[in-house]
Amino acid sequence: MEHYSQNNSAPSFLLISEGYDNNQHGKYPGFDMWITNGYGFPIEMKIFNNSKYFVDHNKLREVGIVFNHWFNEYNEGRWAFRDQYKLTDFKEIRSIFDIKLENYNPHLPNATLQTVVLSADLRINYYNESGKHVRGDLLSLIFCNPNNYDINNNPNDSIYWQSWNATNDDLIDGVPYRRISIHANKVGISNFHNVNQNFNHIDFDFIPLIKTFLPSPPENLTYENAIIVGYDIYSSTRGADISFSVKNINLIGIKN
Repeated sequence: MEHYSQNNSAPSFLLISEGYDNNQHGKYPGFDMWITNGYGFPIEMKIFNNSKYFVDHNKLREVGIVFNHWFNEYNEGRWAFRDQYKLTDFKEIRSIFDIKLENYNPHLPNATLQTVVLSADLRINYYNESGKHVRGDLLSLIFCNPNNYDINNNPNDSIYWQSWNATNDDLIDGVPYRRISIHANKVGISNFHNVNQNFNHIDFDFIPLIKTFLPSPPENLTYENAIIVGYDIYSSTRGADISFSVKNINLIGIKN
C-alpha cells in the first residue's frame, strides 16, 4: 500500500530480510515477521531470524525494520520522514524504543564467524551542491550481543566492526561508504544480552557517536551537506537463531 501526502512523505516502514530467499519465509530455518496490537495499543513487531541449521552458516542474514528517506532537489519529505533533514538541523537525534530478546539459539561448534546481534542504525548521505552523492555513512549501535563476539577483535576499543581501512575504501556503485558498528556497553549506553519476558528501554543520542566514530565530512563539504536517509532496527546473524520483539519506536530530532 502506498500513501502520498502533500509533500510525498508518509508514516511508513519496511520489514526487510537480507540473505534469505523468499521461499524461506515462515519456515525453520528461515525468517518471519509478525505484527500485533494496534487499535489503541502500541504496535508490536516480532522478528525471527533463524539460520543455525543452514549449510552455509557463515552467510550473513539480517531481518528487521527500515525507515527510508529519498534525497530530492526540492528538500521535501519522501516516505518515512516528514522533511529532508540535515544533520545540522538537530543538536540531538535520539533513538528511543522498547525491545526484548525472545529467543537465542547459539552457533554450532564448527561456526567460524559468530555474528549474532541486535542493532540500531542511522544512515547519512553527503551530497554536493550539484546533488551528486559523494559519500555514504552508517553508524550502528549494537545493544544486544548475546555471545559477546567482536569482529574487530580488539577488547581495548569500542568498535565491533568497520568497513574501511588502509587497503579497503568500501565502494558501493562507485561511491565510498564509511560504515561502523559500536558496542553500546563500551560507550555507556543501555544494553542487554539475555532472553527476558520484560522489555528493555533503549534511549541514546546518535550525534556524539557520529562525531566520535565516523570520519569528518568529505573534502569541501560540511555536516550541512549530510542528509539523513534512513533509520533501522534489526537482527544480524551467521549460523545462529535470534528473535526479538520491539515497540514504541521513535527517532526524535531536537532542534538547535
